[in-house]
Amino acid sequence: MEPWRGLTNGVLYVTQFGELDRAGADRIAGMIVGGGPLGDEDVAVQYERLRAALAGPDPITGAIPQPHDEAAVREFLALLLAGLDGLRPWPQRSLRRRIGRAFRRGRAD
Repeated sequence: MEPWRGLTNGVLYVTQFGELDRAGADRIAGMIVGGGPLGDEDVAVQYERLRAALAGPDPITGAIPQPHDEAAVREFLALLLAGLDGLRPWPQRSLRRRIGRAFRRGRAD
């Protein structure tokens, strides 16, 4: 299995019933940077996995049934990468845990 598959499956699961738009991409970027459900690994590792998924020829939507087509998912992942770029510099892991807790509570500390 491709190293990026687990992350893209997680993103697809979270977004499968929503719109694949800038707001959704920014929300997912916040989950990754904030250490939420998609933020278990270092942000740089996840960023590179998303880049690899977009660069590769394999279908991203193949593992999870999607209402969105492959092109729409690829566009969304590009928005997600842009959202992650906008959150640079990414916080260190201990700060990410604090941000993640605040993010889940719906406020910043």
